Amino acid sequence: MPLAFAFRRLPQWRDLWLPTLLVVPVVLAVSIVFSLIGDGAAVRAASITWFIWLGLVAWRLLRVADNPARTTHTPVRTPERGGDQEPRRDDGWMESAAALLRH
Repeated sequence: MPLAFAFRRLPQWRDLWLPTLLVVPVVLAVSIVFSLIGDGAAVRAASITWFIWLGLVAWRLLRVADNPARTTHTPVRTPERGGDQEPRRDDGWMESAAALLRH
């Protein structure tokens, strides 16, 4: 649940805060419904629900990492070249991860 509230604070993750908040009640509901079929069906349905949520978060992580708007074109100075190198790409994933861990 704290992860859902951290998602709510970050603009690039804001639309995932509600699915993250609701994943636990949904897993419980799915488990109860499928437990009528059998214990194995309940566990399998709960696992599938968790993996769908995990896939959604992974998909978003890939989108955040590949966001071209976060690309900076600041040259890197190296002592051996005495000048500029190719522009480096800053994906911003470190800032996103740090912000998630702070909250």
